[in-house]
Amino acid sequence: MPDLIGPEQVTPPRKRLLVLAGPSGVGKASITQALLKRPFIHRAMTYTTRPPRPGEAEAGQYHFVSRAEFETKFASGEIMERAEVYGTGHFYGMPANLLSAAPPGKLFVLAEVDVNGADFLRVRFPGACVSVFITAPPADLHRRIVSRARSEGRAPEDLEARLEKARDHMRRAKDFDYVVFNEEGRLEQAVAHVEAIITAERLRVPPDMDLERAFFAGAD
Repeated sequence: MPDLIGPEQVTPPRKRLLVLAGPSGVGKASITQALLKRPFIHRAMTYTTRPPRPGEAEAGQYHFVSRAEFETKFASGEIMERAEVYGTGHFYGMPANLLSAAPPGKLFVLAEVDVNGADFLRVRFPGACVSVFITAPPADLHRRIVSRARSEGRAPEDLEARLEKARDHMRRAKDFDYVVFNEEGRLEQAVAHVEAIITAERLRVPPDMDLERAFFAGAD
């Protein structure tokens, strides 16, 4: 994405939080990897007590810490929230300095979270959070869930649980700023749509912009 001539040229750039959320299996991770190639996007790191998987690097999405270290950081406020993955005993949580810790030049901090995490971040960072709901087209997603469950030999109650979870995600899509449909085989188009959102947000008029002052400054 080329550099923009816009508000960032006349007012100090402000960091924003780009939140991607949506049902599982719709390509959020692939979109994230494509966006991270842009030099002004920084990935939000998450603390977790689970051990790294084979080949999983510390430089990826997670800081791997012990349960004791996690609890210490949470108690001190260094970790701003925590969630336990049901049935695993492992905790996850994002650092409180999510935006301020981003390196210079990184205008967007990208957080790939679930819908509950998106709710939390919108409240925690009002005015700085840009939320994007990523999903497959609804009918395609329904067919995909049913087909996958049947091919895996899942019990009817398991299929219903998966459908209900996806249904809850789709119900909460209206809480997001934007929605992007990642159609099968059209990943590049979905990435382009998120990039268009980023461009629009970079061109949004900031509350402290003063073009009149910039205009007269050019006469000096």
